[in-house]
Amino acid sequence: MFKVFKEFMDKEGPGPLALPWNYRMLEAGQLTDKAFDPLWTGQAGPDQVIASSIGQHQTFLDLPRPGK
Repeated sequence: MFKVFKEFMDKEGPGPLALPWNYRMLEAGQLTDKAFDPLWTGQAGPDQVIASSIGQHQTFLDLPRPGK
């Protein structure tokens, strides 16, 4: 496993870190966890969960950066 990981890191690396423009990465994860909870509990299917989470996530992404 180490050899495979080392080769990946040497050749490609992990790439740039994807952060939301407003830098609220921790909050983004919490929002996603909450929005996708119905999927994990079997209360809704993937299409329903994704469709209902798009607006929530866009509203979140539109928030200003902290301190602004």
